[in-house]
Amino acid sequence: MAAARTTTPDLVAEAGLAPAPATEYIAREKFNRRFTLPATDAHDELTMTYAVRGVDSDTAPTVLFIGGMFGGRLLASMTDHVGQSLGMRIVVIDR
Repeated sequence: MAAARTTTPDLVAEAGLAPAPATEYIAREKFNRRFTLPATDAHDELTMTYAVRGVDSDTAPTVLFIGGMFGGRLLASMTDHVGQSLGMRIVVIDR
């Protein structure tokens, strides 16, 4: 089972603030996904976080993007429109 985590929207709500449009956008489920492999004899449970940008469809042409230093899933939000306009799904892995 994945560990609980505090997200930016949780912190905004706890502070009694209205979420900013940018906070609502970055909190979208497509930018905050998690995949967990169960533990085996060879390793503990492994969790990978990732985002999908562009078209969120299993049938769309798909590119796996693993960015360099300082690359991560939150960068996906800045170029979501590129994938949308090209009709592509781009899966961005956290580093």
